[in-house]
Amino acid sequence: MTLSDLPEAAFLLGEGGELLACNALARHLLGLPGDASQTGAATALASLGGLAAAIERARAADNLPVRIGLEPLPGRLVELSIAAAGPPGTWIALAREGSGQQHVEQRLQRRLAFAQLVTSASASLIRAEPDQLDAAVNDTLGALGRFFGIDRAYVFLIDYEAQTQSNTHEWVAEGVSRESHNLQGLPLDVFPWLFSLLQRDEAMCLDRVADLPPDAVSERREFEREGIQSVLVVPMWHGQRLRGFVGFDAVRQAVTWDSDCLVALRLLAQMLAGVLEAHKLAQRLRALAFHDYLTGLPNRVLMEDRLEVALQRIQRKPRSLWLAMVDLDGFKQVNDTWGHAAGDEVLRVVARRLQSVLRQGDTVARLGGDEFVLIIEDEDEQSAHQIGSRLLAAFDAPVPVAGETVRIGLSIGLARAVAGRDRPGELMRRADAAMYRAKSAGKNGWAVDSPVS
Repeated sequence: MTLSDLPEAAFLLGEGGELLACNALARHLLGLPGDASQTGAATALASLGGLAAAIERARAADNLPVRIGLEPLPGRLVELSIAAAGPPGTWIALAREGSGQQHVEQRLQRRLAFAQLVTSASASLIRAEPDQLDAAVNDTLGALGRFFGIDRAYVFLIDYEAQTQSNTHEWVAEGVSRESHNLQGLPLDVFPWLFSLLQRDEAMCLDRVADLPPDAVSERREFEREGIQSVLVVPMWHGQRLRGFVGFDAVRQAVTWDSDCLVALRLLAQMLAGVLEAHKLAQRLRALAFHDYLTGLPNRVLMEDRLEVALQRIQRKPRSLWLAMVDLDGFKQVNDTWGHAAGDEVLRVVARRLQSVLRQGDTVARLGGDEFVLIIEDEDEQSAHQIGSRLLAAFDAPVPVAGETVRIGLSIGLARAVAGRDRPGELMRRADAAMYRAKSAGKNGWAVDSPVS
């Protein structure tokens, strides 16, 4: 039996919803003459959208029939029942006319489903912790992409300081190429026609990439490279500033973007702009709460937390843990001679040099003024001599200040932690006492405080 023998409008679809064959009744249902070409029927069917998503639903339902509603002509509802066909990777869709009441119910159900999706996505984005935000954004892109049956959904963010734009988040349907790795650090003027649209708060809504105007040369070249047939992009604003844009791509077949897609993308752009700014502000506040504003190093609060964790770790697994208290020698002279702005720059240089001699996993923090503390933890049995020599060697070279140079020495107090005995406050007290002995002994050296046995 062939499709022509069936008493219903029938479509044979490929894995991505592309039309492989259809009968005359199906062409009539699409508003085409019975002898319309296969290409014309494929274009008309593709313009409805939603087929790829319906096939995914059918696959998830173990190939049981899935019913969807489509509107090939204004005011005309078509119900499709989709199920797996005989040949692997093919699907058969049987269509029939729907009633006006069914039409209304279908649209209401779809809009309800969309509202539920948006509510769920919004809650997921708002609840996401900083390290979960990227995954939450990609999940949201995927949920919308599957709902509308498109092939690629993505976010671009603008870095005004670097004057670049980057594809920061991306979801793609199965079998569709990922492109985000090719779209990093692009100059803002690389797509001038698109950027001009976005700055005017206009969407780029193209059912066919061939409809691009002649002056969209760069955009056409990129869309053709990615194999995009239809594209929808909307701007993403925060206040009066364009933060980036969000887009949908149809790759496997061209589609006609309807108002629902445009509304969905606009809502997504608004949600993402708000959430991304909120997370950015939270990160800034967190940095201020746990880092020194001048040097960017961890402050006392974060250092004490890391020291507590390190002390717990050496109880579980024996390893070396040293705490070094560092006070700068000659720093008062810098402030008295060149002023506090020069002193601030010296502190930043000191922070960088201390960081340069530590290894991954070590911590250097600024306690305040010209006092620093280092947490040095590893499985090697480092000696105080090794640590002290390494730190002093970092300051063999003079430090530039106000067009001149100055010698900065270090008075270092070292205390080695005893597993199960030392608490953060006790270890810091011992290291601090050792640092004062080093300073009293002539400065620019180190002293070691041993625990009482």
